[in-house]
Amino acid sequence: MELTEWLEIDPKSERPPFDQLRTQIIGGVRDGRLTAGMRLPTVRDLPGPLRLAVNTVARRHRDLDSAGI
Repeated sequence: MELTEWLEIDPKSERPPFDQLRTQIIGGVRDGRLTAGMRLPTVRDLPGPLRLAVNTVARRHRDLDSAGI
C-alpha cells in the first residue's frame, strides 16, 4: 500500500500538518504499514498528493531521520 493512500492531513485540525504527518508515519511503523527498508516518498514527491508545503515534508524527513525512524 502506498503511503499516500493512508496518510490524511486535516487542514482544520488544531495540530499542525507537520505533527499530523509525523504522528501518522510513526503509527505506520508501529502497526506494520511501514516496514524496515521501505523508502518514503521524497521531499519533492510527497507534498503534492497531500497538499503540503515542501518545507513541511522536509522538516518531517529531518526529524524522523534524527529520531532513527
